[in-house]
Amino acid sequence: MEQQELNMRIAMSLLRQCAWVWEHCTKNANEGEFKLSEVLQGLGKRAYDSKPGYVMIMMDLCKYWEIFNKTQPIDGLTFDRKKMYATVKIENFSCSFFLKDVFYVTSRFCKWNCPSMASKARFCYKDGERWMVLPEVKAAPKARCTKKQKATISRTSSKCSTVSLSIADRLRAALRDRLAA
Repeated sequence: MEQQELNMRIAMSLLRQCAWVWEHCTKNANEGEFKLSEVLQGLGKRAYDSKPGYVMIMMDLCKYWEIFNKTQPIDGLTFDRKKMYATVKIENFSCSFFLKDVFYVTSRFCKWNCPSMASKARFCYKDGERWMVLPEVKAAPKARCTKKQKATISRTSSKCSTVSLSIADRLRAALRDRLAA
C-alpha cells in the first residue's frame, strides 16, 4: 500500500474516533459547525473565547465504546474500557493514547501526514443534536508512464511500471540515449 493511502486510512480511523467522542461523549455551549482546530481551542485554557465555547469530554459516557466498535467497527481500533485507552494498529503503524486525547492525536497526525483531511472535517451541533461530517476519501490517481519509463519497459512486458526508476536504470537510459544520438 502506498504511504499516502496508508496515511489517509489512519487519518480516517482517527477522525471516526473523534466523531464518536464528539457525538456521544462531549458537551459544549455554542451551536454551529466547527473545524477540528476550533474544537481543540474549546478544550484548551482559553476555551470560553473559542467558537464552540468550552468543550467538555464526559469520560463516563464513553463506557459503551466497545459495543459501538462491534456494531460499527472503526478500522484498526482496539479499546481498553478499564483504562479508557485506544490503540490504532494499521499495517506497520501503531499508536496508543487515552481516549480523552483523541482530538489532539488526530490533529497532530493529520497536521504532519494529510492536513487537508483535518481541515475538511466538520463537527456540528444544533438543537441538541451532534454529528460530524467526515471528508470524502478519493482514490489516488493512477500513475502514468513518463517517456523515460516507457523507454525502459522490457519488450516482454506491455504494462507500464509505476515504480520510479532506480539510479542505475536512469544511468543506463541516459547512456543509451547518448549513444543513440
